[in-house]
Amino acid sequence: MTTRLPRAAALCALLIFSAAGARAQSKEPRKLFLVEDERGFESYIDRTGRVVLALPDGPDFTESVRGGLRWPGRREDDGERSSVPSYRTRVGLGDFSDGLARFSFDLRPGARARHVAYGFIDETGRVVIPPVFRRVDDFRDGRAMFENEPGKRGYIDKTGKVVIEPVYRLTWGFSEGLAAACLENNVDDSKCGYIDRDGRVVHPFTLYAAMHFSDGLALIGIDGERTAYVDKSMRVVFRMKEGEYGGQFSEGLATIRVGVRGPFGYMDRTGKVVIPAHYDEAREFSEGLALVSKNGAYGFIDRTGKVVIPFQYFYGSSFSEGLAAVTTSSDWQVPGWGYIDRAGNVRVPLKLDYAAPFSGGLAGIDRVTDRQNITDAYIDAQGRTVWEKPARKW
Repeated sequence: MTTRLPRAAALCALLIFSAAGARAQSKEPRKLFLVEDERGFESYIDRTGRVVLALPDGPDFTESVRGGLRWPGRREDDGERSSVPSYRTRVGLGDFSDGLARFSFDLRPGARARHVAYGFIDETGRVVIPPVFRRVDDFRDGRAMFENEPGKRGYIDKTGKVVIEPVYRLTWGFSEGLAAACLENNVDDSKCGYIDRDGRVVHPFTLYAAMHFSDGLALIGIDGERTAYVDKSMRVVFRMKEGEYGGQFSEGLATIRVGVRGPFGYMDRTGKVVIPAHYDEAREFSEGLALVSKNGAYGFIDRTGKVVIPFQYFYGSSFSEGLAAVTTSSDWQVPGWGYIDRAGNVRVPLKLDYAAPFSGGLAGIDRVTDRQNITDAYIDAQGRTVWEKPARKW
């Protein structure tokens, strides 16, 4: 007799093994990079390190927002810049995605509690969507999720127009033209399905869980114990066996875990296990290689399961733009991060405090200059510093 997982436990397992892939949806290479100076003021640089878009240094930011002006703004009456408002640091910026970046604006500057609204700017700094949302996500596939009332989520387009009314309790953004959405937030009563960019229902709300599309497939929960992968026509491509949990597909393969705490392997788009499950951890494939771990050490394998880069690192990231960030240090106070190429050659010495993946030709790093100071910087693929923040005290 088989043992059924409680619906709540089965749903949690599905979400755990799919969450990493859902968060790591591919984005276009970055053009602008968010930086912060020693005063905490934010701006954007290009890949040469030149500041190309700064916080407003002219009028009250509220006027710029209401007038849809470009940063730095100017007064409409006389065109002269005014003094910088003392609360301008209450404006926050986000990274660009789909050509737009989120910004937050404190509606009640000086108040003890924060009353934040969100809008979007374009790559010239022009406010294209005023800050009228209490919560928004980044744009993907030309749509951004918004929420103005708790538990009521919908989508706007790049003009700020509501194209999908906020009627969903859960939804995680568009991927490959479709978005998973749920009508309830109660695990035992979840009703999930898929909608297209215009809000049309392409799979009825009969599922207990639904995840992002990747490589044309998405993982769904049919009921409390059965999961399957569907294509974009909502045809079931294959079903998972009881006790097996799948991840997001990337480059034709997806992770598979045998048991809630069991080992990881990889399966193909038919559900066939092509790399046996004997890894403690496994990431999605990127640029032909995947980061995996055994016995507490990390290395990289290719699509046949062959070890290409030995298990010699304490941690790492997937490959992007030909390089992967890795570290040999198990102590966060001891620098050990750097970058390797796909042959395992060290391209940037493992002397950094932290190293993020490359995107758009640059990568963000932290570099400990001594035991009292830490420096944020961006480097290029040769390890050259293109922008550096003056050291700040820990």
